[in-house]
Amino acid sequence: SIPITVAPSPERLAKLAALPGTGLSVSTLPTNAAQILPGPFVPLDPPSLVAAELSDAMRDTVRLGAESLRDTTGNRPDARTQIFRRLDNPSFLELRDSGVDRLVLDPESFANPKGRFTVASPFTIQSGNTKAQAVMNDQALATAMADTDSPALAAQRLIAGATLVSLESPASSRGRGCR
Repeated sequence: SIPITVAPSPERLAKLAALPGTGLSVSTLPTNAAQILPGPFVPLDPPSLVAAELSDAMRDTVRLGAESLRDTTGNRPDARTQIFRRLDNPSFLELRDSGVDRLVLDPESFANPKGRFTVASPFTIQSGNTKAQAVMNDQALATAMADTDSPALAAQRLIAGATLVSLESPASSRGRGCR
């Protein structure tokens, strides 16, 4: 078996679970709560919300996402880990203040995400004395999986992309993330 972490959209999952005859049940999702990555109930732009002084709304939407996943799957996701497309310094500090200390971020959150190798290992982000562990979402793998109607082709593309990343530095043990 291959360990996998999924980041389902809490809103979509709740809507699917409410539809009769979808076949969605707790048994179709991973049984270990650590394998389900929580996120906000709907997509958020934390920098915009914090700039508009809507930090409470951001925290409520993040909490609602975790509660929705718990109610839909029967497992309690770790609310200390969150996935966001982008963050800036003020929104990062707001999330840390609300207990989030592990992040999955898209490359657009960083000034210079490109390097010789694909960023595949966890790293630390810091603002002053405030730190959090993070991993970068692999946009190329996510795009390769999303651009097809065939689940088998999407799985093949994921395995091929992950293989290429592993060949960049075969001696290192690294994780991958795609959304």
